[in-house]
Amino acid sequence: GPSWQRDEFGGFIAPEFTLGWEVIRWAESNLQNDKAEPWRFTKEQKRLILWWYEVAETGAFVWRDGVVQRLKGWGKDPFAAVIALVELVGPCRFAGWAARDMPERGVKRGEPLAKENPVAWVQVVATAKAQTKNTMACFGWLISTDMKKRYRMQVNRESIFSHGGARRLEAVTSSPRVLEGNRPTFVIRNEPHHWVDSNEGHDLADVCQRNLDKSPDGSARGLSITNAYNPAENSVAQVQRETWESENAGLAIKTGLFYDSVEGPPSLALNPPKPPVPDGRPEAEFDEIYAEMTKK
Repeated sequence: GPSWQRDEFGGFIAPEFTLGWEVIRWAESNLQNDKAEPWRFTKEQKRLILWWYEVAETGAFVWRDGVVQRLKGWGKDPFAAVIALVELVGPCRFAGWAARDMPERGVKRGEPLAKENPVAWVQVVATAKAQTKNTMACFGWLISTDMKKRYRMQVNRESIFSHGGARRLEAVTSSPRVLEGNRPTFVIRNEPHHWVDSNEGHDLADVCQRNLDKSPDGSARGLSITNAYNPAENSVAQVQRETWESENAGLAIKTGLFYDSVEGPPSLALNPPKPPVPDGRPEAEFDEIYAEMTKK
């Protein structure tokens, strides 16, 4: 994906225009980790932020929808929670171009400026409450007492209100029919590798997209955080991957889908290498043992 692109010298590539620098600066200045220390992104997460908040020369977001696929334990839930808070009270929308160097904001002349979204409505969506629990639990330690006061936040188990109730963040596991008609400004799709036909996952994804499409300026976006999908289940995560592959193969119109995944190359052998036959042991017997190993 974009966050792992390198130039001819082996260095990582960054987008030309991005709101990401201000996002990173705000998050690391306002949020805290689970030890009540200042929040710090990993280098990989910083690259993801820079690319996800890339903007064109018009100031519009380059990416209209996104997927971040990583292994279990990578930290997808805290990462998603940080982005959700950025979308709720942080600098997350284009505000123009800097006419001068602004070191206090980490912005140089000619770079894009970011502003808050005064009508923020952030949703963390899943097909079951258990899927949103890990993400929502992060807000309890990410948000300090000082931050609650500064943004006039009310932090509940399944919802957060800020600016005296003018903005909201909520966990949503309702049926697609109940969600129809909402106008969120940002949606986190949690674990779409579990969104399948049997739990109305595809209907839920369709409703979320229709709701995002109602944004008058096109700035409302959705981001999926997912593990690798099971290709036998036809999940929403699988549809997103196959859509991205079709777009990049020139078989479909490009829609601005951001897809970033860390996975093994196609040439990677999934079976253990066959070891040499021990001295004095019949090769046929050893082949039987190896065949059993590879079945598992």
